[in-house]
Amino acid sequence: MSRNSAIYFTEEAFTTSKTRLLGRHSAGEGFLEAFARYADIERLYLFAAEEGGETGFAQIAANLGLDTKSRPTSIIRQIPDPALVQAGALMLPGPGLHSYAWRRRRAEQSAFSLCGVTHTTASKLTMEAIGQLLLAPTQEWDALICTSTVVRDTVDRELNHLKQYFGDRFGARNFPTPQLPIIPLGVNTDRLAPDDAVNRDARKMWRERLEIADDDVAVLYVGRLSSFGKAHPNAMYIALEEAAQTVDRKVHLIQAGWFANKAIGDSYREAAQALAPSVTARFLDGREPDVRFSIWFAADIFCSLSDNIQETFGLTPIEAMAAGLPVVVSDWNGYRDTVPNEVAGYRVPTMAPPSGALGELAWRHEDEVDDYDRYCAHTCLATTVDINAAREAFITLINTPERRRAMGTAARRHTVAYYDWRVVIATYQDLWQELGDRREMAVENAPRKAGPSNPWQADPFDLFESYPTRQYDRDLRLVRDTARTSGYIGTASRLLINSAAQAIVGPNLRAQQVFDRIKEAPAGVSIGKILDEAGPEQRFPTWLAIGWLLKMGFVKPDGDPLSVQ
Repeated sequence: MSRNSAIYFTEEAFTTSKTRLLGRHSAGEGFLEAFARYADIERLYLFAAEEGGETGFAQIAANLGLDTKSRPTSIIRQIPDPALVQAGALMLPGPGLHSYAWRRRRAEQSAFSLCGVTHTTASKLTMEAIGQLLLAPTQEWDALICTSTVVRDTVDRELNHLKQYFGDRFGARNFPTPQLPIIPLGVNTDRLAPDDAVNRDARKMWRERLEIADDDVAVLYVGRLSSFGKAHPNAMYIALEEAAQTVDRKVHLIQAGWFANKAIGDSYREAAQALAPSVTARFLDGREPDVRFSIWFAADIFCSLSDNIQETFGLTPIEAMAAGLPVVVSDWNGYRDTVPNEVAGYRVPTMAPPSGALGELAWRHEDEVDDYDRYCAHTCLATTVDINAAREAFITLINTPERRRAMGTAARRHTVAYYDWRVVIATYQDLWQELGDRREMAVENAPRKAGPSNPWQADPFDLFESYPTRQYDRDLRLVRDTARTSGYIGTASRLLINSAAQAIVGPNLRAQQVFDRIKEAPAGVSIGKILDEAGPEQRFPTWLAIGWLLKMGFVKPDGDPLSVQ
């Protein structure tokens, strides 16, 4: 069974070169690079989702230093496609399996699997996409990868709420759903090796540039600098200030990320000065490659006290552990899976209100009283990170260099074993093979019968069947109308007002061919005969061509004109 998958490529999902750098961009770029390097496959299948998608892929691959010429590549542009059957699966960069499940239903649903991955699960669009898994013809041989245990729990809760509603409304009890495996994101541990000569030089360079003495301790935060979208900084500032007043070393805080606007940047600087005056706080633009890839080695401790529902996995603590840093993180989201407490660092306890206490927040968001940012902000401000526990973790790590080193060594060992992209890509391939095995054994749900493959996207001439006086069918005979010449077809098609006709009379000249066939038959020719002569592959453009020729008056029905009843 195939261990391969076609990669659904859209440039936005797989590059970190954009100004608005998000965690999913880093994760997507890392996955693409790792898949091309480490996947045990003989052929690369690329679903080019955008015009020129293969060119965009080639450019990103070149930027990443990937060799894409050593194995053959198949470009896929639509569903269905025989190459998708050969690949065995279609790997999507997000959770939206539903729309592709409807597309797959045009043909054989067991032909290939669909596989998606979660990033944030808090937004309306994502929640709706998860809910659509129950309505769309997803199958047992499909999968939505959850990047952490808490994400899997969130997805289960959302699906259970919807199952309850559908059961109450329709009496439904059977809800086939895709597999929900837990597979983490990965990192390139080779690039982050702390004993690499280049990285040792980076440490020396950064500490000199930031004026951090050898005996000073530098704490690092990496990520988007958003108090409500990533991590509210107050707990970090207060805990570090209280630690700095206790220890006998100078404490630096490096925050490498980016602000959405100047006002947010000003608010961070004001808070750092007010809440942590004893700590030397520096802000760097984490989007710059020389910062993003090497700032890890300037630090002695990594910190991320995430406290918002926008965050689901958290890639930066894994990158920090790969760089040999002990970490101080909140016991929150994916950090609960990835950071072994008191082994690779410390997980700081968190608290949040109980279920039902603040249900009005969902209503305010639904009613658009609160936008998404404010929705996340309200939940963040009601979430507590234990400042005292964070302070004690900082004091312990600042005062005991030997513990920092031991935890940093354990952190890197843990990351190499579980989160190196080689390990993660192999797990992906194991999943694709398992889904293939399920395709051979499982029973298809919602098999295709009469009617549209997607009831929300039915044939327009089915939906709007009652609009016209009548329909022209296969038995209708067509004859040439008046003396309009074939040359006039080209003239009419080039007119701006008829620009849509280029799809018909442009490259394949289908309308011209159909017109010539009718012109050669003095007694006319039936639509059915024209379609049969064209063959199945030309059925769609032939129908369009016939409609356009009738519309423009080049041909007409044989016999009495249409009459209105």
